[in-house]
Amino acid sequence: DTKGIASFSDANFAIDDGAVTLQTWHQDAKVFGSTIKILPSDFMSNEDGGQNKSEQFDSKGTLGVRATHNDAELYAFVAIPQGRTATSVTISGSDTGNVVRVYELDVNASAALGGTDGTGNNITHASGCVVGTACNIDDTAATATNYLAIEVVITSYANDIVYGGLVTLA
Repeated sequence: DTKGIASFSDANFAIDDGAVTLQTWHQDAKVFGSTIKILPSDFMSNEDGGQNKSEQFDSKGTLGVRATHNDAELYAFVAIPQGRTATSVTISGSDTGNVVRVYELDVNASAALGGTDGTGNNITHASGCVVGTACNIDDTAATATNYLAIEVVITSYANDIVYGGLVTLA
């Protein structure tokens, strides 16, 4: 008779001073083990290409997202899961010369990217942080309000395709 018997892994509960607390289960389809998947749909273009410019999913051979103007950059915004720390970012795409920058932003404040006011700071520290390489970043622990902004600097809207990416978690 197995009625009333439950089985849990240590990921399902926490013990603190003898009290057992069951963890809330929530699965984000983008979180897989120690990585967060960044999909092509997670990218958007900034305003640098002018009005009525956007990003497009390129489906004519090399699948991925691209900007519609050479002056635009592509941005992805990624929430860090509670209790986790982001340690690196890898963007995959067609041009391994495209620069990648990672910023920590806050939902409660506006900041100039690359600013020095405590928010909006570029947190990539590996020189040569480009598409196709793991960009080491300052370890960035999740808070209730922070997130990562990932910038991909394109040089050719017709040829620079971003396939997606990964954020590595500790």
